[in-house]
Amino acid sequence: MGDVQRASPSDLTPRAIADDLRRLPVHHEHYADALMVAHLIVFDLGLSIRSGGGGAILPSILINMAEVFEGYMRRVLADGLSNDGRIEVKDGNKGGDSGAKVLLFDPVQEGLKNPDATPDIIIEVDGKPSLVIDAKYKAAPNVPDRSDVNQVIVYGERYGTARVMVLHAGRPSTELCGSIGGFQVYNGMTNLNATPIEDEEAAFVAAVRALL
Repeated sequence: MGDVQRASPSDLTPRAIADDLRRLPVHHEHYADALMVAHLIVFDLGLSIRSGGGGAILPSILINMAEVFEGYMRRVLADGLSNDGRIEVKDGNKGGDSGAKVLLFDPVQEGLKNPDATPDIIIEVDGKPSLVIDAKYKAAPNVPDRSDVNQVIVYGERYGTARVMVLHAGRPSTELCGSIGGFQVYNGMTNLNATPIEDEEAAFVAAVRALL
C-alpha cells in the first residue's frame, strides 16, 4: 500500500464517490458496496432509526473478528520481532514460504483423509519451530478452556515445540499455566482497550521474545 496517497478533501465528497462508482469496471462492480460503506465511515454517518419520513437502501458488511484478531497479532509479532534475523513469524493457516501448515498425521493410515494442522501463529528460530500460538477472540479466563489447551498441545507435538500458547483478547500480561508432560502451556493475553495500544503491543512482543 506504499503507493496509495491520502485522499484530498475533494476526493471525499459524495459527488466524487458517486463518480468513482460510475467509473468502476464491470469486473469490479462488487467494489461499490465497500466504497459506500467506506463513505459512511469516513463521514461518521449513520441511520436515525427513530425518525420517519424517508427510506434508505444500504449495503452491509460482515467482518470475522476472529480472523482480524489472528492477523493483527501475527503482524504485531512479525513487526516487533523483525530486528532479529534468526526469528520468523509464520501463518499456520496457509502453506508456502510464509506459511507453516502441515498435515496432522505423519504417517497416516492408508485410505484415510489426513486433515491439516493449522495453528494461527508459528514462531521459528533458526528455521525450527520454537513457539506455537493459537489465537482466540474472547476474554481471557484464568485458565484457558480445556478444549483450547488440548488443541495447542496437539499442535505442539506435531510441530515439535515444548512451549505452546492460547492467546486471548483480554486483560494484559502473559502467564505460565503449567506443564503437561514435556509441554509448557501459556495463557497469552493482550488488552485491546489499552491506551496507547502501541505500549500493549510492545509488552506482548517482549513477553513472547522471552519465551524463544
